[in-house]
Order: sequence, then structure tokens, then C-alpha cells
Amino acid sequence: MVEPRRVRSDKCAAALIQVDCPAGATAPRARTEARAAAQGAPGASISLERDTEQLAAVYDRVGFRQFEHGEVLLQDLVLKPGDKVLDVGCGTGQLTAWVHARVQPGGRATGIDPLPHRVRLATRNHPGLDFRVGRAEHLEGFAEGSFDGLYLNSVLHWIVNQDRALSEAWRVLRPGGRIALNSADRERPHDSALLLATALAKEHLERPSANRGGPSHRLSAKALGQLLESKGFVDVVVRRCSFVDQLAGVDEFIDWSLSSSFGNWLADLTSEETGRVRTRIEALLEERRSGTGIALARHMVFASARRP
Repeated sequence: MVEPRRVRSDKCAAALIQVDCPAGATAPRARTEARAAAQGAPGASISLERDTEQLAAVYDRVGFRQFEHGEVLLQDLVLKPGDKVLDVGCGTGQLTAWVHARVQPGGRATGIDPLPHRVRLATRNHPGLDFRVGRAEHLEGFAEGSFDGLYLNSVLHWIVNQDRALSEAWRVLRPGGRIALNSADRERPHDSALLLATALAKEHLERPSANRGGPSHRLSAKALGQLLESKGFVDVVVRRCSFVDQLAGVDEFIDWSLSSSFGNWLADLTSEETGRVRTRIEALLEERRSGTGIALARHMVFASARRP
């Protein structure tokens, strides 16, 4: 087992715990039912139309969680001056700007995202960088072999046609170019998803066909490695990581849940039902409170590979 490493930031107190455990590891039996509920409905629809300018601004404020594990992910790209890098699913551009600074002199980072509100905010916050509205499955705006590196940070688990997305990634990478990507772990739901599943059950609001706004195309470590290999990538390395966040309370929980799902979180509930769920979640969070806040774990699968 790799020794745990701390990832520090002036924005949060998230800790990285790198576990590198077997891909088949599972949670205790007592959590099986909650885990199943937290998985959501794989075929359920996520709408990009629910995003708003306000949600984009909230995400820009609370998105440091994804920024921090993005920094960890990008270690696998081995960035160097002069590299041309594509950020697929760039959000409000914070990680894109971080990458751009690290490939100077002579390099550039380009960001694409399917959410126009977030692309506009990225362009405003990071003038001089190239941000475009676009999707991972459709990179026709970039020529073959355009990039030395490409990454998808907390993006793959939202994509229905992952096969097409990785085919496009292969095409726009130069021979020898590297890809790094991650997904919420299919086999280990986030604590936030387990809390939500519990709250919904207590309020008798479980709907098996519904997606509660979480990513519904999560991958296991094994599946992610197989997907990369099936597209022809080599030197595939997969690892499982957990991050522990300290939250102040239910407001922060909801801000993150709504903005990171671009408005899809609990979108199928009425306002009265949402209020009931909020009250339940608040009580469940308070049960976890300690002197440092409320600790919630996120479980991820990270992978990197090279186009031969």
C-alpha cells in the first residue's frame, strides 16, 4: 500500500488518501443496501439545460475540491514547457489556467465544456486563454495530433458515450501524447451519495428509475483500465484514491451538490419534498460533526495512459 499523502491548499482542508487497493474490494455488508440506492439509475437522463449563471458562479467558488484532485491527476501527464494540453470539461477554467502556467514558456492549455455559462465565466476570469463550448464526444474543432496531453477531470462519469469520447481523445493526441482521467468509483459511492440515499429512504422518496443528479456513468478501476486499453492506449496505470472533505454544514453540502451537478441534484422533486430531504440531510450531517467540521469521503478512480 502506498503511504497516504496530504494535499494542502489555502482554500480547503481536503486530504488525499491514496489506497491502491484491489479493484474488486467492496464495502461492508451493512452498507450494501445504501450503496445500491446511491448508485442511481444508469440510464437516467442528466440535462445540461438546468445550469444557470448563478450555479456557475457558485461552482467557481466551491469547485476547489475538484481542482485539488485535478492537481493530483495531472501529475500523470508529466507536463513540461512547450506542451499543448486540452482540458475536456474545463468548467470555469481554474485548472486550465493552472496547467497553462505550468507549460510556459511556449505551451498552451485550451479548455472546452458543454455548459455555456461556465465557459463565459472561464473566459472572463482568465483572459487570454482559449475556452470553447464543446463536448468530449465531438472534438472536430481540433486537428488530429494537436495536443501533447489531454485530461478529463471529474468528467468521464457524466458521459454516456465514453467509447466515442476516448476515440476522439486518441485522435487529437499526437503519437506519444498522454491522457489522464478520473471517475467517481462505481464500487465505492461517495459519502454524500450514501447520505442522500438514506435521507430519501427516510422520507419514502426512493424512485428506482430516478437519477438524483449524481454522475450515472461511473466506472470501476477494472472497467476504466479496460476502456483505455480497448481504444489502443498503452502504459495504462489505474489507481483508486479517496479524498476527505471538511464541510461547515448543510448549506455547503447543497451548494456543492447543486453546482457540481449543474442543477440536476434532486431536480425531479417538488420544493416541499426537497425541503424535507434537506432537513434529513442536515440531521445526518450533524451526527458526523467533530471539532474540525463534518468529514465526508469521496472515492475516485484515476488512470493515465499513452498513445503509442
